[in-house]
Amino acid sequence: MPSTRTRLRRSVKSVSRTIRGIRKVIGALTSADHPLLAHIIPIRRCNLACEYCNEYDDFSKPVPTEVMFQRVDKLAALRTSVVTISGGEPLLHPELDQIIARIRQHGIVAGMITNGYLLVPERIERLNRAGLEWLHRLGSEPRRLGWRYVSTNTRFFLSAAKELAHSRAQAPLRSDAQ
Repeated sequence: MPSTRTRLRRSVKSVSRTIRGIRKVIGALTSADHPLLAHIIPIRRCNLACEYCNEYDDFSKPVPTEVMFQRVDKLAALRTSVVTISGGEPLLHPELDQIIARIRQHGIVAGMITNGYLLVPERIERLNRAGLEWLHRLGSEPRRLGWRYVSTNTRFFLSAAKELAHSRAQAPLRSDAQ
């Protein structure tokens, strides 16, 4: 159970984000001379091969970070309210944290769409420190897509099985006798 201090900090952060979101919506409703939402794609490569997806390849290099910074700066100059990072799999970009931080430096809401397979506690902490404000994990799609994903995509199934076997082989042995 989180401490009182942690719960209070989370509550303050939640209220702050809610107020900020309301301001962005009001700004969008009162002024139509700027983009509300923009998507940027820092990498088209993906670690999966979903049958229904046309937004990936398995060979592209990441967009150079300086180019991504130029794009973010242009979106800021246009007074964009929200930038969503997608792809491919954005977590494959080696400098994603810096891109998110650049978005946040401009006061823009930063979000991301990911398949979630590369999210580990350390990575989540880095995304939080960079200022990522929301994340949509594609695994939370409607159940039918999830089933289709597993049942019709042998490449995914074999990849997931291989990853599971590898993680079990790397897991330290536990002894209850200690």
